[in-house]
Order: sequence, then C-alpha cells, then structure tokens
Amino acid sequence: MYKPNYFKAYEFVPPLVYGALKEESFSKIDDRILIFMDHLRGALGRAITINTWFFDGKFSQRGLRTEESGHYVPVTDSNRSTNNHPQGKAVDFDVEGMSAKQVRDWIIKNRNLSWIKPITFIEDDVNWVHVDVRTGDDLVLWSPKTRKAIIYSREAEDVPAPVYSVEEPMITESGNNKKKTIVVVGGLTVLLVAMYYYKR
Repeated sequence: MYKPNYFKAYEFVPPLVYGALKEESFSKIDDRILIFMDHLRGALGRAITINTWFFDGKFSQRGLRTEESGHYVPVTDSNRSTNNHPQGKAVDFDVEGMSAKQVRDWIIKNRNLSWIKPITFIEDDVNWVHVDVRTGDDLVLWSPKTRKAIIYSREAEDVPAPVYSVEEPMITESGNNKKKTIVVVGGLTVLLVAMYYYKR
C-alpha cells in the first residue's frame, strides 16, 4: 500500500470508509492512482483538491465511489474494465490556478513519464480532471459530450490525432484471432476500439 506524501486518506475516500479505516483507507485506492497524484502534486507545485467532506465541503465521492453516491454503479463482470471509481482505480480532482483543460494538456504532453504511464483514460469537456487506470497501453482522451475520443500513443510526439465517433464501432476482425484495426497517422498510432471501452 502506497502512502502519499501530499495527501491524507480522507481526500480519496468517503466518510464511512475513512471512519472505519482511517489512514489505512489508502488500501482501497489503486497504488497507481496514489503514485500519480502524489507525483503530479510535486511536479505542478500547486494544491490539488479531491474530496472536501472532511472540511465540510460537498465532495465525498471523487476517489473511491460507494453506494452513498448518486453516481454509484455496482461493479459487474460486464463493466469491470470501465467502472473504475468503485474499484478505487479512478479519481476526479482540481488543480489550484489551472483549468481542467490545462491540466489535461500537461498530462498528455508528459504521458511518457513513468508515473503517468499507468494513466490510460482522461475525460474531456468537463470542468474537473478525471483520470483512471483501466486496461490499455495508450492514453485515451474521451468526451462524454461528443462521445468521441483521441488516442495518444505513448511513444509518439504530440501530433494531432484523428477523432473517431465511438457511437460507430471501429473494430474489425481478421481470422480467428480477432485483430483490432491499427491506423498510423503522422507518427501517432491510433487504436480503434468499440463504444463500450469508453463508458465510465
């Protein structure tokens, strides 16, 4: 269990969990999320806000999400790969003095750093930052507003990628091994995946 230098456990979990486990509540959060947040705080040198309930704020479900949340969705076999908050594999946050877009752009630009590589999914077109560690190698920037995604290769330079609608499945199958279609544009490898991959 990783224990961050810059955060307390109550910033990642809701009141009932913290009340039962106190600082051991970190065990409910994926180490990759904790390490990312700790390093991001150090790299940016700015305060980061996750949950605020401990100081009578309104946020209590921005890390681990439990049944008390109106946005809670039970984890099932069919949504396990995309339903990340209840598994402690996602976090929503704000950075002092930076817009959500500025933070997203910074993460994308620095996506090849070792502590950012586990982050594989970022939400776009929202006024907070959402990241998670769902299965994948590249970094997906997905908009719940447009239902479209840009996929950034870990090795590529910052070359703009095509935007594909996830409402139209873009996977093709070849033979028995069901190969996913790979398109290379301007040095950027774009992995086309079906709509379910992007659902949170």
